Amino acid sequence: MFHLPDRPRSLERLLEEGYPLCREDLIWAFTAMKQKAAEGNSHLLELPQPRLVRNYLALADLALLLLIPASGSGLEEAAWRALLREASHGLQSENHG
Repeated sequence: MFHLPDRPRSLERLLEEGYPLCREDLIWAFTAMKQKAAEGNSHLLELPQPRLVRNYLALADLALLLLIPASGSGLEEAAWRALLREASHGLQSENHG
């Protein structure tokens, strides 16, 4: 395990357009989503199966993108954010509040 910098994080914060998203944030998000799923998050359990499949596919695509060395482009950050938004659907307060 490695140490991530101490920054206040939430899925909602990572999805803000002005937030400077980095690879460590995405790794944190993976861990947070995995924990919520393992805990049986009630909002996640209420999602229909097709939506859960879309979440999973976005998470898998995001994982594959993380294997590619970062280019530092704004397009890359936009792609990360779009996939993170899709993968975390139902886990963000705005999606179930």
